[in-house]
Amino acid sequence: MHQGPEVSFAKLRLLKAETLMEQISYNPTSTTFFVAKNSSLKSLPFDINY
Repeated sequence: MHQGPEVSFAKLRLLKAETLMEQISYNPTSTTFFVAKNSSLKSLPFDINY
């Protein structure tokens, strides 16, 4: 029953992903990077490297 930290970690990952997409939305030159990352967001758990 120690899924508390895991859930928090997942939420942190999602928050980072949302922030990443917001930054990319302001940068049209990163379209291909956005597509690559966005496709990985469709399946959970996903791994985003920063």
